[in-house]
Amino acid sequence: MEIDNSHIHGTASSQFSYKSPQEWSKQFPTCGGRRQSPINIDSRNSQIKEYPPIRFNGYGKAPRSMNVTNDGHTVEITTTWANQEVPTISGGPLNGPYEFEEVHFHWGNNNHVGSEHTINGRQFSLEMHVVHFRKSYGTFTEALKHGDGIAVLGYIFFGTSNSDNNEGIRRLLRSTAPQQAFGPGESELISPFPLTFFNLDFTRKGYYTYLGSLTTPPCTESVIWLVPKSIRNIDSRELAAFRSFPLDNEDDHDYRPVRPLNGRSVFSVRGIK
Repeated sequence: MEIDNSHIHGTASSQFSYKSPQEWSKQFPTCGGRRQSPINIDSRNSQIKEYPPIRFNGYGKAPRSMNVTNDGHTVEITTTWANQEVPTISGGPLNGPYEFEEVHFHWGNNNHVGSEHTINGRQFSLEMHVVHFRKSYGTFTEALKHGDGIAVLGYIFFGTSNSDNNEGIRRLLRSTAPQQAFGPGESELISPFPLTFFNLDFTRKGYYTYLGSLTTPPCTESVIWLVPKSIRNIDSRELAAFRSFPLDNEDDHDYRPVRPLNGRSVFSVRGIK
């Protein structure tokens, strides 16, 4: 038996545009809620919190298959795994294991914008989201119905002229060239590689965590966010490669502006030396 999570979560399809995110709540009311993401993370006002260590389980093994899709709003990697081999994370603020669902990316129309979360008011070049759902809920769709159903690791990247050390991004972009022909609704299988190639560890320098939402419609408020404090580097040529993927509605970026905190707590978790 194989477990296939190669489906796409574009429940809102092409019905929204990044040209007018302020209009999303007219069609998707939850987008106007009080627990929305992304946010600006103010390191000076975050609360120090102690949690058990985050544990990555099964990330070092390659999946049976790996699929890349341009869904019109992002580039998404989904996978197929043999039974019981789907990777999970646990520990930290998570109550029980959370199962891997997909990886996708957010970028801007130049190297100075692109991340969805900002740190002390500063925006960066790219943000990679590694999405999980709480295993006890059974499916991603069911987990969306619960306030603690989804856990997303949000890795922030800074564009430089130096080559990066993220083998996963290199393989993704190399496998999908030429990106100009890889339009909305198109997908292709790529040679599978372990998710550890995305350099997922973030516990050494610590991370921020808070309760938020999906950053695309329907903006469901079911996400526990974990945002590493360490900012990664990405080669400016790789950023240009992301920008070459055509998006729906002729959008030239796919990041949502930050949303109000509305009294929520942001916790700062110290790194493990």
